[in-house]
Amino acid sequence: MITTPSDAFTFDLRSVAGFNNYDIDWGDGSAIETGVTDAIKSHTYGTAGLYEIKITGQVYLRQTSSIDADCYTEFKQWGTATTITGVREFFFLCQNMTYTATDAPNFDFSGTSATYHGPFRLFANCGAITSLDLSNWDISNVTGGGLNSLFNFCTNFTGGAWLNNWVFNSGLTKLEGLFTETQFNLPLNNWQTGNIKSFYNLFARTPFKIIL
Repeated sequence: MITTPSDAFTFDLRSVAGFNNYDIDWGDGSAIETGVTDAIKSHTYGTAGLYEIKITGQVYLRQTSSIDADCYTEFKQWGTATTITGVREFFFLCQNMTYTATDAPNFDFSGTSATYHGPFRLFANCGAITSLDLSNWDISNVTGGGLNSLFNFCTNFTGGAWLNNWVFNSGLTKLEGLFTETQFNLPLNNWQTGNIKSFYNLFARTPFKIIL
């Protein structure tokens, strides 16, 4: 939501050559920008209000600034025409945002280092999210610590039974801070964690009391 006329909304994405090539519709009737390769992309709105922004193409979604995080009110759809080359921290600090998407992102981490293979801290500090369904997400290529802090400080997040069905890549070595400061308290007895080396703060400050 843009609260003040002439406010500039900024996508502050990951600046790595070759990762961004996208079209963006700012939702205010202005011309669709095509073939954008910028990591930092701004748009100024003339009128306060709600706007639906659409991105198609190839993009590395990483928010490195919290300046516009409060403007996000709802994430509706990943879409089939967008390839996500990275999704690290994109919704970090979007405390007013709800998540209503029912589709799954089209991940392609083939060009990124193992450090960034996954949705690290993607929903961290999203206090408005209580539950979401990621059951159709393919996390089979997430390695290293790519799932660390995924729901960290989502203080109202209760989880979902779908989490118990996640199958981890043998290269996933850390599950740190995944549920820290959430309301998560569901069984995870199906998890195969033989390759995980660190569970630091996995359930820190949660009501979780179930024996794995």
